[in-house]
Formats: sequence, structure tokens, C-alpha cells
Amino acid sequence: MYKTFRVKNFRCFKDLQINDLGRVNLIAGLNNTGKTALMEAMYLHTRPFSPGELSNLQQVRGIDFSDDDRMRSWRQFFYRMDSDKIIEIEGHRLLPKPRPTLCIEELANRKDNQAAFQLYTKNLQTLGMSQIDAARTVNELEELLHFVERDESTSHGSAFLPSNPKLPVIAFKDRKEQSQFFRYAAYHPVRI
Repeated sequence: MYKTFRVKNFRCFKDLQINDLGRVNLIAGLNNTGKTALMEAMYLHTRPFSPGELSNLQQVRGIDFSDDDRMRSWRQFFYRMDSDKIIEIEGHRLLPKPRPTLCIEELANRKDNQAAFQLYTKNLQTLGMSQIDAARTVNELEELLHFVERDESTSHGSAFLPSNPKLPVIAFKDRKEQSQFFRYAAYHPVRI
């Protein structure tokens, strides 16, 4: 159970902080104000190393997550489609234990991001690709979407969604929690 929840740079939220959450919470608002986006952020927070969930979330909305242009598809999750900023999703809970912040960032294949691209290359090799082929393939890769959990200065696991759909999604730690989110939409205003 979340006590507080914060979302930064995700969909319509530049920075949203919700405090004093209880066992049951009513999220209400006009159409297109972020109710579904908030539920999506909570859902992603419970599945931090499952980049494929982005595609599922788009399909639920009736939007195609195009493998032909993954970068355009994943940028829809960034506030104002600005993938230069990192998405941060954090929820503070009492039990079972506090959870690190989920950070989702788009990384271009350039010198300052080489550690992430090297990690992706090493994991291509563990999937059976030769060192030379893996290095050549990653050198041609434009961008990666990097999922990582962080608390203070420590990182816990990673996952990568490459811009090239022919390359595999790689997750190093696949921790999923049991969670259920219910969404009820009322289309008729109540008059008092």
C-alpha cells in the first residue's frame, strides 16, 4: 500500500506528488486530466524491469506501439514528449519495504552513455551473439530506453529497450509484484 506517490516527467505530469494515500483512494477528474496516466505510472512502478509493458499500456489506450519507430512510440510516455528529461516514479510504502525510484531515460549512443551500451553489448553476448557481432550491432544502434531503479546513489537492476526492433529487450532483474488497480469511469455527472 502506497502512502505517498510521486511522478515526474511522465505523460501529462511534470511533477505530481500525492500524499496521505489510504487503503482505498478515489481518483476523479474530467476527461484527459491524467487519471489513467497516474494508474499507468503506478503499474510501471510495480514492474520496473519490464519495458514491454509500455507496448501493453499503449494497446490498452488503443494506440499502436510501433516497432517501426520505437523512439516515437516511447517518447509518448515522456512529459511533452521531451525525452531529454528522465521519468521518475517513486512510491513510499510502509510494507513490505520501501521501493527505489524507477527512472526511465532515453540514452543516445554517444560517449557519455557508453557504460549502458557496453552493458547491453555484454548481454547480447550472453544470448549467444559473438563479441564482434554484438559490438558492431550496438555501434549501429541509435538509442536505448534504459529502465533502472535507484535510491540515493545505488542502482538496483536494469532493463533496456533498443530503438532497433530486431534487437532483444534485455532485463537483468524481473521483479513483479502482485498488484491490482481498478479504474471506474463515470460518464454521467451527478447533480446534487
